[in-house]
Amino acid sequence: MKNNSVLTFIGVVLLAFMFSLPAQAMNKQDLVRHMADKAGISKSNATKVLNSVTKRITEALKKGDKVTLIKFGAFSVSKRAARTGRDPQTGKPITIPAQKEVRFKAGSDLIKLVENAPVSSPPPTSSTPPTQEATPTPPSTKPPSAKPTPWSKRKWTRMPGRANDIAIGAKGHVWIIGTNKEGGGFGIYRFSFKQTKWNKVPGSAVRIAVGPRGNAWVVNKQGNIFRFTGKKWAKMPGKAHDIGIGARGHVWITGGKKEKGGYGIYLWNGKTKKWGKTPGSAVRISVGPKGNAWVVNNQGRIFRFAGRKWIRYPGKARDIGIGARGHAWVVGTNKMPGGFGVFRWNGKTWKQVRGGLTGIAVGPRGNPWGVNAAKHIFWLR
Repeated sequence: MKNNSVLTFIGVVLLAFMFSLPAQAMNKQDLVRHMADKAGISKSNATKVLNSVTKRITEALKKGDKVTLIKFGAFSVSKRAARTGRDPQTGKPITIPAQKEVRFKAGSDLIKLVENAPVSSPPPTSSTPPTQEATPTPPSTKPPSAKPTPWSKRKWTRMPGRANDIAIGAKGHVWIIGTNKEGGGFGIYRFSFKQTKWNKVPGSAVRIAVGPRGNAWVVNKQGNIFRFTGKKWAKMPGKAHDIGIGARGHVWITGGKKEKGGYGIYLWNGKTKKWGKTPGSAVRISVGPKGNAWVVNNQGRIFRFAGRKWIRYPGKARDIGIGARGHAWVVGTNKMPGGFGVFRWNGKTWKQVRGGLTGIAVGPRGNPWGVNAAKHIFWLR
């Protein structure tokens, strides 16, 4: 079955959808959701279309036919002859019978898109920070002796709207606390990449974080904590000053009574439905992909929780953001146009990039989004 017009169209559509998804493993639900959004159809119809296509491809392969989707790739069945192998437990020779294998050969457009896709820098691997503290300083004006980091070539793109706080989930869902005053603080908005605009969500707050499924948790100006269920806000126990959520759903807060370094630090226990107190205190908090918190205390000092103790990192910061793959960014304390310097942890030290912000969050590919002193929203792409 070659060059079928319907399958060719589906191939092109799949190609477009796949590369519009955030940088995470894609499953059937993700693809259905994006098909529905892009094509303007219901999820039910998108599911029927996808099931119909996969069923037709499967039927063709069972018959031994080749399925070609122009620009996307080709599925085919090959025969593998019987061969002699070894039993992995006994090491004795065994006969492996002949079998059929499904193969996929990528099309030219798919190959080009993959080759040209931006590659994120790897997450930090060092867990041992330098022993001497060093406040981040602006980059030198001298030409770099090593190869320039790709981050230095990227530019801040101004996004629509204005915000007081910003948060990004593990799959790229972006939420903000706006600037329009409401009962609990300011309006809450979720970004639509399809419409390129912020959609208002009922409720108001002052701080925000986003879970791995894209639903927000917020703290309002009274310190109350709420979790968005998709339809309404569910009030959670306790009081908080700031909140952070990791890629696996670990929820941390700074809150409670004031302490030496700011406020107490707590981890949510989903089984007991209670906040567990962790030693230490801070004002700002973010969470790494393995569930360990990073914090900034009221002296601007930066710490990462190693499971039993806090490891101090060099430099000072006003805000911190950790991405789903472990990329760590901070807003420093050195004044810059727009706020304060922006720094990326490279495993050994903080490297400054252009621009100035007051608040920061990190996307799944490691790209930061930020809010500056004028409340403008930017994305480093």
